[in-house]
Amino acid sequence: MTNGFKVILLLLVLGIVPALLPMPSLLATICMSPLLLVIPTGIGLATMSGMGNLAARGIDKLQALMIAYFLGLFTFITTFMLLERFSGMAAFLLVALVALTLLSVAGWLKSAEWIRLSDRQRSTLLLVVLVVVLLVAARYTYGLAIYSEYPVTDLFQRSHFQGGALEFAHTLVLNPFVAQSYIPFQQLFLGIATTLTGADPLDAEWIWPIAMAPLQAGAVLCVVRRLTLDRTAALFAMALVLSQYGLSNPTNGTLAETAVLVLLSLLLPTHFSKLTRTSFPWVKIAGLVFGVLLGSLANILSIEYAAALVALVILSGWLWQRLGLSPAVYCAAALTIITLPIHRGALLFVAFAAAIFLALYILSIIYARFGTRALRWVALTNVAILALVGGMSLKVVFFPSDGGMDEWGFWDLFDLVLRPLTGKSLANVAIDGDLAPGAGARVALFEIARSMSLLAFSLVMLGSLVLAFLALRSRERIDAILAPAERDRAFFFAAQTLIFAVLLAAILTGFPFIHRAGFVEALLLSTALATLAALVLPRLPTLTIPSFALGAGCVAIVGLALFAAPANVAPYFNRAGPVLIALALLSVVAPLAARMSRAVALVPLLAIVSAVGVEIAVSRTYFKPYAFQNQTPPESGPLAAYDRADLAAAEAVLKHMEGDEILVSDPKNITFLRSRTGLYPVVSVSNLDTMESGAKRSLERVLELAIRGGSSDAFCAELQRMTDGGASAVYNYANIRRLSPRVSGVDALRMLGYDNRLVPRYQGSVAQEPTAREATAREPARPTAGPPLPWTSPVATNPKTFLVNISSATLVWLESPDALQYFPTEEQLPQDIVANLSGMFPEHYSYYGRFFGLVSCA
Repeated sequence: MTNGFKVILLLLVLGIVPALLPMPSLLATICMSPLLLVIPTGIGLATMSGMGNLAARGIDKLQALMIAYFLGLFTFITTFMLLERFSGMAAFLLVALVALTLLSVAGWLKSAEWIRLSDRQRSTLLLVVLVVVLLVAARYTYGLAIYSEYPVTDLFQRSHFQGGALEFAHTLVLNPFVAQSYIPFQQLFLGIATTLTGADPLDAEWIWPIAMAPLQAGAVLCVVRRLTLDRTAALFAMALVLSQYGLSNPTNGTLAETAVLVLLSLLLPTHFSKLTRTSFPWVKIAGLVFGVLLGSLANILSIEYAAALVALVILSGWLWQRLGLSPAVYCAAALTIITLPIHRGALLFVAFAAAIFLALYILSIIYARFGTRALRWVALTNVAILALVGGMSLKVVFFPSDGGMDEWGFWDLFDLVLRPLTGKSLANVAIDGDLAPGAGARVALFEIARSMSLLAFSLVMLGSLVLAFLALRSRERIDAILAPAERDRAFFFAAQTLIFAVLLAAILTGFPFIHRAGFVEALLLSTALATLAALVLPRLPTLTIPSFALGAGCVAIVGLALFAAPANVAPYFNRAGPVLIALALLSVVAPLAARMSRAVALVPLLAIVSAVGVEIAVSRTYFKPYAFQNQTPPESGPLAAYDRADLAAAEAVLKHMEGDEILVSDPKNITFLRSRTGLYPVVSVSNLDTMESGAKRSLERVLELAIRGGSSDAFCAELQRMTDGGASAVYNYANIRRLSPRVSGVDALRMLGYDNRLVPRYQGSVAQEPTAREATAREPARPTAGPPLPWTSPVATNPKTFLVNISSATLVWLESPDALQYFPTEEQLPQDIVANLSGMFPEHYSYYGRFFGLVSCA
């Protein structure tokens, strides 16, 4: 038994203990958090056992572990999705958990010898751990800790997953409408943890970002090692990437990004020079296309056939191995198949990975054929594309188009892609809650500016200008200045920068949500800068003074931000001030420590990483108002849509509930109360300020009736219309499963008009949407919240109990339903409104100025 396996076994035992021994919620969450990585990875290692020793066949150990994690994760999630759809959750939950845990142990045991580390690998691992720990600590502090006070921290969309997790813990129903267009990740893992230990899902918000950080770091390391030319450059690039990436409780989008980084590493060879000697690049692309086709097929098949298809692909690895084919091609195809269902943006991410690989391959072929001439062409093209990007940015910021969000007039062209893939049209962007937040060049520029370092961009731009200046000279001049190995590095830098610039220009076109691939741009920017540093720094004298000057600049920037911040940003900088000052001082101390330890070569690298870290921390703080609806935050306390009084009120009222009540309140309170109680919402809400217009009007009428103290019959009639009209698919599905335990999840979906895919889709007819130009001549049809329920279904006929919550936040929302008041309000309800509510709801409770009334509607 190796030491590595002993550690894994210890983590497994530690994670199981909270299920056997009662303990505080936070401690239970800490103990169980390593299982998020350990169990799926072990399952994946077990399923990959037929592939033999991948490390001996072009896939390194880290890549294999990352692939194993995603294979195991998909297996774990689909197992419980199948139990939910075919009514086996109550009977087989513990059996499935035990079986999957034993399978995971078997996978780790079988791979124990294979994953043993050499002395060199251990030393590299220690360096990686040191870099990751320091950056995780910094990102955790300025990203979460300074804006939160335990246990209160902002949940954003993760509140839906927490509500679904509590619903699962109370009813053992894995509601498919909680994750909406995604397969359940957080909902399932949180639900299992709460079911087994009683742990509060809110504690996961504090622990899971740290527990899952190794997954992000591992994926980044996989790909930067293949986009840099030595270990120092790889570590430098990894530090730059992690400095720019966010650290939060991972969602499906985060998982898809991580999987695509691993996928890109599988496409790339181990060294840039091997690109021209790659004998099967088109085979890799063919494998990728095959994976996209099978992944798309899995998305449209019934869940049992989709699971069987993916299982067949995964288990066919032994046949692939016996045929002596490339394991990288197989693993890339398998990883693509299981990535597509994780997030609807995964196809875009896969396309970016394929484009990067193909571009690098084609550019390397050109360089092998034309040598220095190719270097000159690419260097000059770089400057032209970067100038185009600059011009596009200036145009978006200072010369906005008269056409509104369509800055370049491309939206009719974009519809040619959107319609077949999503059934949506940019003609409806004004009323489409899915498209509106992510369409347009201004949105793209804003989002990409938040995801990248301006300092790193400036250094890469400077390097590109110098290289272009050299390119304007004669070829002999370049050959005289750069040795052959340096020319290779220079071309690799130019090639990465060119791909970065072209993709950046594509993002600035404003295609809906293409800016979500900004994590790829941050990666390319970092590896390009690392390659530039490896080329330039050995030729320069000691850069101690410029490094300290960079640190001093960070101190000056932080000082300026703290004392001259705009009024809407100043409250955030006041909170972040101590952390920003500490990071600024670190940007001076880090290179100084390297200089004193005689690690002179590390001085500029540490200075750049520290400066990028400071810049990103300042940038994230500056853009905080955007996350909080540009509203003035409270002077003290955590920044969240709820506060401690809300937590206490939710906990108090839950003690009086049976568990089948339907929540009625404003969108913010509905979302929060569901996240803390697991009760069902009367209307489905995507974001806190995103709701279908018809459902919003119905909710306004209901709440106004309650506040005025109207007729109970009229109140119940309006609520019945909302529930029977399909305003809340979450409730409708759960209610069918609750009223008819023998009705399977598949049957419940069919009763609601949905199919049985991995991500269920409504099977009603969809009207043809107008083009962008046609939309100007007629008003587009309004989207519906969902299909009306059949009047013969149990959902439409059973009595329902509604929990009506009215607070000062409700009154604020009713005054302006289209302008969300994000932060809590502590004003008391007027006495006349309290009297009206008390008369209308004989059974009621009042906690911390929040009114809760119960009403049963037959």
